[in-house]
Amino acid sequence: MLRQQGLEIALTTCGLSDKRTFRKNLRFALDRGLSEDDALAALTTIPARLCDVADRLGTVEAGRIANLTVVQGDSYFDPENKVREVWIDGRVYSVSPGATKSGEKNEPANADAAAARKPNEAKPAEEKRKKELELRELRKKRLAHSPMEGGEALAAPPALFVEGATIWTCGLAGKLENADLLIDQGKIKAVGKGLGSRSDISGSALVIDGRGKHITPGIIDAHNHSVALGAVNEATLPSTAMVRIGDVVNSESKVTKALTRSRSTARARPPLRTGGLTSSKFTTRFRTTAA
Repeated sequence: MLRQQGLEIALTTCGLSDKRTFRKNLRFALDRGLSEDDALAALTTIPARLCDVADRLGTVEAGRIANLTVVQGDSYFDPENKVREVWIDGRVYSVSPGATKSGEKNEPANADAAAARKPNEAKPAEEKRKKELELRELRKKRLAHSPMEGGEALAAPPALFVEGATIWTCGLAGKLENADLLIDQGKIKAVGKGLGSRSDISGSALVIDGRGKHITPGIIDAHNHSVALGAVNEATLPSTAMVRIGDVVNSESKVTKALTRSRSTARARPPLRTGGLTSSKFTTRFRTTAA
């Protein structure tokens, strides 16, 4: 989704508890719409540029340091394809096909040994592979999308005129019956009765019949977690002042659903205790279509 918005990304294993799952997780991103070209750039040219070493690393061309990764098969992005060699400064470090790590079961050394494997031992592996393929196909259908993608056009008239509504001003004027509301360039220009006769209401104003309807100020939610990605309340640290709520705002949250709960503005708050570095404010916007 970030690439669809024209943004660059760089990938890292930092924070990954089991580094061996990196390529598997990368495959998940590819299944959800990331192209192989963008994924490869996120592992090579982009981090090289961000680290200010693009003149030495990131590409295979004359003058660059010979750091290479050699993978068996047709693609690095298939986690089943084994890494066979890693080159550092032109020196080859081979990964032996027969080598196993502690705790891993030894694979058959040749075809005869593989053929001797009992059918009931091979069946669970086949079923596991089948389930993995089914999950992969399911992930392909769950492509990441921008929250604004597929939405109808936002109504943006230069002026908006609501007539005959009940307006709860929450100000000195109190509650106004059969009143009008004039909005110009996104700001309230006038509130009262008989505003339809004003000469400064342009002919391009969008007129809304407010009879039988009530208008109040947009409701503000002062402490909100609805757009946070996962649980954010930290109960195990005495201080969480190092965090920012903006780092965990889920861009795929259906913020417009807040309209059904009458909210217009909300402040996404950091975790509790001492609080985080910053909070973030977001404002919902009405979507309208022509009648």
